[in-house]
Amino acid sequence: MPPKPEWAQLRRRPCSYCGNPFKPTSPDHRFCSPKCRRAWHYHGGSYEKLRILLEKRLAGIEENLDQKIRTAVAVALTAE
Repeated sequence: MPPKPEWAQLRRRPCSYCGNPFKPTSPDHRFCSPKCRRAWHYHGGSYEKLRILLEKRLAGIEENLDQKIRTAVAVALTAE
C-alpha cells in the first residue's frame, strides 16, 4: 500500500472567509471554495478583521452586562 500524500493527512480547518470547516487539498489552502477565495481578495479580507473586532466588542459587552446583573442581584438580596 503506497503512503498517503501529505494533503490526505491534513485535518479539517475553518475557511478564512466564511468560517465553515473544510478538508484542504493542499497544506496552504485557506478557503473552502473559489467563491470564498475571490470574495476574500475582493474585500481585502475586511470581513475577517470586522468579525474579530465584533467578537472583542461583544465579549466586553457581555462582561459589563454580567457585572451589572451580579451587582443588581446582590443589591436585591441584601435589601430583603
